[in-house]
Amino acid sequence: MCLNVEYKGDASALRSKLKVIFRKKEMSTDFIDYISNKDMANGILQNCLLLIFRYTEIIKAINAKSKEISYKAPKDVYEDISILHEYFENNDKIWFLSNEYDKKWLEHFKKLGINQFPKVIKKNHDSNNNVIIINEHGQHKRGKNKYDPDIEVEGLSKAISSPTFEKSEFIWNNIAIPNSRCVQGEIEESTNKHYNNSTKSSHISEFGRLLMNSEWLPGNNTWCKPSDLSLEDLPDQFKRDERLAELLEMKTPEFEKALELVTGKHSGGTPQM
Repeated sequence: MCLNVEYKGDASALRSKLKVIFRKKEMSTDFIDYISNKDMANGILQNCLLLIFRYTEIIKAINAKSKEISYKAPKDVYEDISILHEYFENNDKIWFLSNEYDKKWLEHFKKLGINQFPKVIKKNHDSNNNVIIINEHGQHKRGKNKYDPDIEVEGLSKAISSPTFEKSEFIWNNIAIPNSRCVQGEIEESTNKHYNNSTKSSHISEFGRLLMNSEWLPGNNTWCKPSDLSLEDLPDQFKRDERLAELLEMKTPEFEKALELVTGKHSGGTPQM
């Protein structure tokens, strides 16, 4: 289907046209295939069109809490997946793809950027694995080894405050492990861009504090902070990641062995919930 609109650089006119044809379900999936095709001749035009699509309210969505129906931009819509519904339970800031669409639309909406995992906002690292935090005259700050102290994960604070086994497993495997370098790390500061005579300090991010100080991991018939458990105390569904366990300051095998010797008891265990 042709857009048939003379926008000549006027993105607002194009966005208005898109809203009309999408909401009437007149848009052909072939057109989405065309603009998302990596072999499209004009790469700059392709990127511009995809960007406009992603930021235009063209997808019918349902609110996770109120069940209100509204049109949202692809970047603000989540795929209709059961674990995401559980993770975002009663979160009024979250919108899911309406089930009114045929299945054929799902793959096309993915090309426009709808979300399949909670959105993570963090800075990119450079070729030396440094994350630039401040880069101003006389003030320079960076996180070492891919550490971004300002990382944000959509819905995490609300989700972790009301854990279920499935939610806990999802957070551990899909959020905590992939972003483990941002739990805590080293920050380097200097008055010059070459970082001569710099100072370094250990730092725990808000993301890290949330994971470390919340009771969200399954323990012995209760929910525990990571520091109350060892990696081996976690159920089999939780991927083993020693770096994450260390960063969350979980108990080590050495600690467990010493505890058994002193008390004759072993901490942890899987909850019956």
